[in-house]
Amino acid sequence: GKWEVLIDWTKSEAINSGSNRMRIDTQGNKVILYVNDKLLTETRESTFYGGGIGMAVTSLRDSKGIVLFE
Repeated sequence: GKWEVLIDWTKSEAINSGSNRMRIDTQGNKVILYVNDKLLTETRESTFYGGGIGMAVTSLRDSKGIVLFE
């Protein structure tokens, strides 16, 4: 498939400088992003109607972060 950014980097007071918990919900073609149980943003994607979804995680600086998926 083709890589497409649905929600770009977003600055928020809800994002900690240490660890953060992220959650992505989908409802039909709506994608909803939460961080630390606070709504960060949402968007609609006309070509997405369920199925698989992916998430990329990166650091803006060199770090030895750990990413866990539940």
